[in-house]
Amino acid sequence: MLNSYRKFWQDYFNFKGKTTRKDFWSALLIHLLFIFGLSIISILLNELASGVLPDGFNVLSLLIRSYLVLYLLLTMIPTLSVMTRRLADANLPWALIFLNLIPFVGAIILLILCAIDKDQSKPVTVHHSKRFFPYINEKGNVTFSEAIKNYVTGYFSFDGKTNLKSFLRAQLFFLGLGLIWIGLAFLAQAIEINRIGQTTILSQSMDFGVRCYFAFILVPELSVMTRRLNDVGIAKKETFLIFLAGYSIVSLHYAFSKVTELSYGFHQFVLAKYFLFLISMVLVFWLISLLLKNEKNQDQR
Repeated sequence: MLNSYRKFWQDYFNFKGKTTRKDFWSALLIHLLFIFGLSIISILLNELASGVLPDGFNVLSLLIRSYLVLYLLLTMIPTLSVMTRRLADANLPWALIFLNLIPFVGAIILLILCAIDKDQSKPVTVHHSKRFFPYINEKGNVTFSEAIKNYVTGYFSFDGKTNLKSFLRAQLFFLGLGLIWIGLAFLAQAIEINRIGQTTILSQSMDFGVRCYFAFILVPELSVMTRRLNDVGIAKKETFLIFLAGYSIVSLHYAFSKVTELSYGFHQFVLAKYFLFLISMVLVFWLISLLLKNEKNQDQR
């Protein structure tokens, strides 16, 4: 069962293979256990909270809920891919995956179709994985244009390695572009407020564009950081824990702020916020030191 769930993640972008009925239902069972488990924990924590004003239990409930949202977002693509492979194994057209667009009924019909056993006269297809995005493995001197190309083509490429020079050049270009955009948006907003006393569609559009830009580069930033950390010897599991810690800090900060607002300032969590700030600073500086670390054998490659 655990092996089936491991395949569920390994074939994240594999829409062309086949998945047996046993592997599909085993992976789906563990997937649903995660969802229901996190949901139940969140509900129980809400029940333990005060019925008058939100308190610390509500903070923990919001944190668990944020983990649930993150898990659902991360599993959207592999869920579609494993269903596509299951349909292929049952000799059904892959286009049936669009039944998911029909609320409630479509998902039920699709699960019934996924329960159909394959035609026994067909040859058995063993489990395999196909790479959907290029494998980025930078060695030696990488030019500026190559660094930008690898950043874009490696949008979802969490395998391989990115050397220090390429990483810095990509950050200089994409984060620098974002900072310039932010500066222009603030300038446009300041000019509009100074002249007409309010913002117009111009500054609002620029502000929306900034948000879309940083949302767009979020995934390649995570992927290039993963490759960079892999280049200095940090394993994927450790990298995932680092990212999860960062996500937890952001979620806790949101939960503290939300509960403080809903309790009309009665619960302010001053000490907890102070420790959270210290932990976040330690994590940020530690991550930066890892990203800027030179690999011992980098000059020999």
